[in-house]
Amino acid sequence: MEAFEIGNGHVWTHDLDGSVRFEKRSITFYDGRIAEGRHASGAIGASGRFVCPGFADAHFHLISLANKSLRVDLSGATGAADAVARLARGGGGGAATVGVDFDESDWAEPALPTRQDLNAISATQPVYARRVCCHVGVANDALLDLLAPRGLDRFVDRESGRITEDAVFEANRLTRPPDASVSAAMENAVRHLHSLGITKIHDIVDPDTIDVYVDGLKCLDRRPLRIDAYLHTSARDFAAACARLEKADASLVRAVGIKIFSDGSLGARTAALHQPYADADTRGELLVEAASLAVEIAACAEQGIECAIHAIGDRAMSTVLDAIEAAGEAGARVRIEHAEIIAERDIERIVRLGVPLVMQPNFVRNWGGEGGLYERRLGRERWQRHNPFATLLRAGARILFSSDGMPAGPLFGLNGATRHAIEAERIGAIDACTRYTIAERTLWSGGPAKGLVVGDPADVVILSGNPLFADLDGLRVINTFTGGRLVYEEAPPRWRQNFKSGP
Repeated sequence: MEAFEIGNGHVWTHDLDGSVRFEKRSITFYDGRIAEGRHASGAIGASGRFVCPGFADAHFHLISLANKSLRVDLSGATGAADAVARLARGGGGGAATVGVDFDESDWAEPALPTRQDLNAISATQPVYARRVCCHVGVANDALLDLLAPRGLDRFVDRESGRITEDAVFEANRLTRPPDASVSAAMENAVRHLHSLGITKIHDIVDPDTIDVYVDGLKCLDRRPLRIDAYLHTSARDFAAACARLEKADASLVRAVGIKIFSDGSLGARTAALHQPYADADTRGELLVEAASLAVEIAACAEQGIECAIHAIGDRAMSTVLDAIEAAGEAGARVRIEHAEIIAERDIERIVRLGVPLVMQPNFVRNWGGEGGLYERRLGRERWQRHNPFATLLRAGARILFSSDGMPAGPLFGLNGATRHAIEAERIGAIDACTRYTIAERTLWSGGPAKGLVVGDPADVVILSGNPLFADLDGLRVINTFTGGRLVYEEAPPRWRQNFKSGP
């Protein structure tokens, strides 16, 4: 095994008091880990660059990222008519026409496309438009007919074609692209993550997609990415699903637990709130009861696996915490995803129970500004308490950051934490960067974590500037290493690509 050196960079360094600084020095990789005292046979210069621990995105959907390249992109649509026009142009003649990632919160007229709009595209093949949150969409008659016998009436408005929650998940399965196309798209998805400096993800995986997922992950031989998988299944079915995932590279991919939904999303008005939405007469959708959730948590504990529970609204959060308390010691390996709205009385419970929260600062950046989606859905008073990063940290809560893929990219998301629209909830750059990097290593212990010390995995990103002081939007990822292997290198400027020296 040959050693490899990153030379003369500014290296992320922890001082004895736990503070972080960048020290100008070299760093060596050997056998996939940070090493010292070895002569390096290969090197890369990092003068003027900043060498940081690789980013870990603690809540992701890799299959969805791969699938996006096979769908009609509606993210730039300016309204329902534009979204429908894009769908009509981009259908491609396949078995289904699917558009993803529209966001009506930015539209001048926020009405969704209708069933009739999509029927005009095709009366015989499924046509489906899905919101960016993946908790609400619109289906045409052909797709609604396929959903009808599946017992999902609670989540389907046949008149408008609007579908939510379980009906959306079933529509995703009914309209999924061919497996071979998905497998082929996985490599580009992994390449994209590497270009963002991401070396590890906690990935939410639907058991129905495990076989194509494993096939697509063959690309990890060339582009290693560490993956902790949370399977969207019951504890009872975890072992069988896990056995199928074991065909992937065990040195990089492991199944660690299950994923459960307790509510929906704010964009769909299905996140479960204690008080009604400010812009609709509903309190959202509570998808589980505390008693049944406690049973499932206990079943996870019996198997020694983790339980990741989606809870966006404060009513969902209270329900999940009730279940964790009811489960007692069995609730020790439960984490809560999103935690966007939290009742003040529940912050103490989160800390006392030691429940890690996996939050998304990119959501704050996308929708948290004055007059944005959060304020419209919640009203001004609740808006001022959304995603309370600083309040939680002061209370002693454990927090990790992630993107949920909306969009991927820590350098985009981190500004949502350091420049939170609610000034009292802003946190410092060190706290923010730590929660997108090395804090993932101490998810359950809650202890201090250090990065880029001898013996650590050689998962490293080289940035163009200092992430603790620079405008994060101006930073670029120069190189990404996973286990000491170079998996991404920024293309040189075009003028350098075209320059030739000598005759």
